[in-house]
Amino acid sequence: MSVLEAGATAVLPLPRRQPYEDSSLPTNALVFWACTDMTDSRWTWGRSRVLLRQEAGCRTPQKPGLMAPDGWIACTRKDHLFVQRAAYLSGSAYPDYGCSLETSASGDVLELESLGPLARLEPGGRVEHVEDWSLFDGVPAPRSEEQVIASLLPQIALTLGGGA
Repeated sequence: MSVLEAGATAVLPLPRRQPYEDSSLPTNALVFWACTDMTDSRWTWGRSRVLLRQEAGCRTPQKPGLMAPDGWIACTRKDHLFVQRAAYLSGSAYPDYGCSLETSASGDVLELESLGPLARLEPGGRVEHVEDWSLFDGVPAPRSEEQVIASLLPQIALTLGGGA
C-alpha cells in the first residue's frame, strides 16, 4: 500500500467504454465500502476516469475499489504524478468482489493499493506480487477528465507501453 499526505488526488481508470449494442454484458466491477458517500464533493466522475481528492482534515472516509484490466492507479500531489501499476490477470479471482486496485481517502492520507489474484498455496509454495512505481514532476492535479487525458495520460502511457 502506498500512502500519501493530504492534498493528493487519486485517478482511477475505468475499462474502455463501448456502445451497449457491442457488449450487453458487464465489463468490470466498481466496489464501494459502506462508509463511501457518492455525493461527497471530493469525487469527480468521468466517462473513463474517476477522481478522488483527499483534503486535509476531512474525516469522512471514502473507499472505492475496482477491477482494472489496464493495471494502473495514479495520484497527483504538489505537481507530482505518482503511477503505481501491477499486472492484471484476466480470468483470475480477486479479493473484495473482484478488485485489483483500491484507494482510500481518510483522515490526512490518501492510500493506493494493488491486489493480486487469490491463490491457494501448499506448504513450501510461493506467490509473488510485483508493483512498478513511476514518479513525474511538473504535473498539476486534474480537476476534470479532460485534464487527466491532456496532462496525465501521456506520462502514464510511458510507464505502460501506451496502455493508459
